[in-house]
Amino acid sequence: MALVSLIPTIFKHITYSKQWLEQPDAITKVIFKTTPNVYFIQVDGYANVDKLSKGPYGYDNSSFNSYLKEAGFKNYSDYRSNYYSTLSSNSSLLAMKHHYYSSPDHSFAELSHARENIVSKNAVLEIFKNNTYKTHLLMDKYYFLLNRPTLGFDYSNIKYKDVPFRYKGLGPVRDVISDLKTVLPKDTLTSNFYFIQKLLPSHVTNSSSESVNKITEKENYLNKLQQANLWLQEIITLIDSQDKNALIIITADHGGFVGFNTTLEARIKQSDPELIYSIYTAMLAIKWNGMPPDFDTKFKTPVNFFRILFSYLSKNRSYLDHLEDDSSYIMINQGAPFGVYKYIDNQGETVFEPLSN
Repeated sequence: MALVSLIPTIFKHITYSKQWLEQPDAITKVIFKTTPNVYFIQVDGYANVDKLSKGPYGYDNSSFNSYLKEAGFKNYSDYRSNYYSTLSSNSSLLAMKHHYYSSPDHSFAELSHARENIVSKNAVLEIFKNNTYKTHLLMDKYYFLLNRPTLGFDYSNIKYKDVPFRYKGLGPVRDVISDLKTVLPKDTLTSNFYFIQKLLPSHVTNSSSESVNKITEKENYLNKLQQANLWLQEIITLIDSQDKNALIIITADHGGFVGFNTTLEARIKQSDPELIYSIYTAMLAIKWNGMPPDFDTKFKTPVNFFRILFSYLSKNRSYLDHLEDDSSYIMINQGAPFGVYKYIDNQGETVFEPLSN
């Protein structure tokens, strides 16, 4: 019985196509005209400033927003993810391309080869390395490393000896800020790219039970949001004290799913725009090492984030000619025929359109 499901899975991995990773232009050869250290801080499930204050979130985050402004950050409203999970969102982010789950049968598992696309080889890592950056991966849990992909980053704060072959959960939480303190003094001779992941505030639970409901899940989320705010202030203070010319990005991979009882409900067809946006709404705040580019209005979703950033660093607007569509997608398994659907279109309107094979 196991072979019945194993053989198709093996075949799927053997025949996996990387064609979706190909770029439409020569951006992988881009040459930066300015080379600041880039700190990409990803806080899991942190909702965007425009959605956090209303709708199902209904939270007054003005104190932290004021802190960001005083610290020199520009907070971008209406930013959202293209995909609803950490692995699917980051795969698209670092490839600078849509994958649409990259499977003709849209099998209801995570994106194939997702961790390899994130930590092994992708366009973003290639571009930074081509511009003589040293690349760093700092994580508070070993989620990205669970299937032991080849590490394409020059440095990781978690070593494979710390990742069990048989795991339960994601292990103890690492002190990412302490790890960053260790790395920073050693990296003064090169330009550096830091991908820093913190699994806060996360999202509503993945599991259903009698005690789970959207009210308690919202309370839990907002408590963790406050923890995330304190952690962000601490890491920003550290970076500012060590690197006066840093380019600091704070963003999220997807929304917090507040308004749902569980994240699993997001896979049921929804019609309420506020609930749909709760899946995707994502924070974006940037502390530029100078004036932001006049094309920063193009920051809408992660799939185009690095293409826009690289246009800024290279002072070459031609790379903006090949931006991907800013639509958001989801895999539905209830309330509509099984498959991948567009949930938010390029203009930010909620829709429900099946993805054509």
